Amino acid sequence: MQRRNHRSALATLGCFLSTIMMLAVVSTVQAESDIVSDHYWTYQQFKKRYPEKQRNEEAFARQIRGPATPLSRQERPVRIAIIYPGVQASDYWRRSVSSFEARLREAGVKYEIRSYFSKPGKDIRLQENQIVNALQHDPDYLVYTLDVLKHRLLIERLIARKRPKVILQNITTPLKAWEDRQPFMYIGFDHASGTQILARQYLDSFQRKARYAIFYGPRGYVSQMRGNTFKNQMSEYPGMILHGEFYTGFDREKARKAALHILSQKQLDFIYACSTDIALGILDALE
Repeated sequence: MQRRNHRSALATLGCFLSTIMMLAVVSTVQAESDIVSDHYWTYQQFKKRYPEKQRNEEAFARQIRGPATPLSRQERPVRIAIIYPGVQASDYWRRSVSSFEARLREAGVKYEIRSYFSKPGKDIRLQENQIVNALQHDPDYLVYTLDVLKHRLLIERLIARKRPKVILQNITTPLKAWEDRQPFMYIGFDHASGTQILARQYLDSFQRKARYAIFYGPRGYVSQMRGNTFKNQMSEYPGMILHGEFYTGFDREKARKAALHILSQKQLDFIYACSTDIALGILDALE
């Protein structure tokens, strides 16, 4: 009976994990992504492929928007390892941990969290060591992200272990290659749908006529979903002229130098940045 109650507590915890990120909930976004990928199902594509998931999604959205339901019984604290690229100017990743813990406390969940941070798009070797360290404590859940190819290789090894349960933060597009061997949960806002909202704002602000550049992060998932979606949307309007593309990593200083370079050669109406750190580097250059 105690073992069954503990499994129930772990299953219930899965619903609380959605509060890792409260800026936006996938279920609130209805726009269809223009990104067509051989690697991912977009949010809308996945719903069409698995229509029965719609009911789960709606119930899930109602649950996470409401107050937490306290657990009636818990055999031991739930062990959670969080490995995030949180060493950057944006405090998104660290606030995600804070809001997650607040929700756990609201639900009366006993928990132990070990958090590990590294630089985004880099430090893959460090992340490998952090995962090894985290696994030594036998976590029930391991929360990670997926951006570059090497992340995928690490995640596949974790999924093959079947323990801990893997939660991917900051990605909402399931990988086709994993088929029925998916992680426990994908969570975050949908980058492509959010980018489409921004794109419409830019088109309206500049009346569909502007000269611009795009500053990507590293070559990977986030840059594709944020940068390529924006580029595809702009390409539908002849008056929106792309004058340059730069991969600066999520690196403020590289973004500053790239901005100085292109602004010395081109007259631009705006630069579209794919991350907070990149935007801050562009502002440094403008100043």
